Amino acid sequence: MRTAALCLLLSLASTNAFAALVLDQEYNPGSLGQVGSMTFLTGGAGDRQQAQTFTVGVAGELKAIEFYIFTSSTASQPLQVELLSTVAGQPTGSVLASATIQQSAVPTASQLPGPVGGYNVWGGPMTRFEFPGVAVAPGDVLAFKLKTSDPQFAYQWIVPTALNINDPPFPKYLGGYLWEKEAAEAAWQGGVFQVSGVFRTFVDVVPEPASLALLLPAAMGIALVRRRNA
Repeated sequence: MRTAALCLLLSLASTNAFAALVLDQEYNPGSLGQVGSMTFLTGGAGDRQQAQTFTVGVAGELKAIEFYIFTSSTASQPLQVELLSTVAGQPTGSVLASATIQQSAVPTASQLPGPVGGYNVWGGPMTRFEFPGVAVAPGDVLAFKLKTSDPQFAYQWIVPTALNINDPPFPKYLGGYLWEKEAAEAAWQGGVFQVSGVFRTFVDVVPEPASLALLLPAAMGIALVRRRNA
């Protein structure tokens, strides 16, 4: 009986039956109300790539990232997201995973809840990128980069900021910030104000062995019932 129960538990654990996709990092001060903002353009001849650094909070596999971003009606090329490693908090050229989404799947400006410069992010859709899964641990500092080969300024990523003295204060993201560089440049440049774009990260969390051990009595009970009904 115990052998059957243990095998059942190990089988469930090995197939990630108890895994759960959870929200890990989030920067979204629009939930506080109307927050001034600007946009970082991606695409065009003078394309400046953006990379957001962040600090992982839970162990598991990073599976998805969401952005508050919109596209222009003239865009024709997809938007790419690359997950990068970092050194001393700065993005590197080492790509851990990548994902691509078509322009048609990104909201247009008309779908946003309000004009850029005074918006409530909870009223608008966020664009989601999903990865095969990258193992992460609490304290890991990673970065994700947005890029496109579109010849136009195809995508705009909303970045909260104080546009004038009358804008309300808002907290900054403390786990990283937005970096920029032109495609031909080797080094990333950190923003003077260390701002961050609106984003969320999701991790597929698997319980630790100690947590799985708590499920052993239930598994044994299932095995006992099966034995009695045999």
